[in-house]
Amino acid sequence: NIPETILKEAAIVEIDFINTSGTTDSYSVTFDYESLNCDLIYSNNMLSQDEECAFFERQPREFNSNLNDGNFELNVFYPSVIEVIFTDSAGTETMRTFDINNPQERYEISY
Repeated sequence: NIPETILKEAAIVEIDFINTSGTTDSYSVTFDYESLNCDLIYSNNMLSQDEECAFFERQPREFNSNLNDGNFELNVFYPSVIEVIFTDSAGTETMRTFDINNPQERYEISY
């Protein structure tokens, strides 16, 4: 019998992009986070995500193409960190980092 050890808990994180500038340009966004959809592998005293799955989870998504399409819900592990990188049509990147310490978090990003 191997006892169960919980290393991290599951969290639901909502990230809402709020258009305060009135722009009609589309944006792309990528989220870098520890997804519940990916296996975590414990090796050499380190916990890491399956790289192939992590790659597919980090594919860019679009927002500001349709009304209210800037609402994203992520299933993540916590404690953890989410990096949000969003890019406007001119190619300007903006990065935000959020610490996830609770089973439910919500963040707003104005653009």
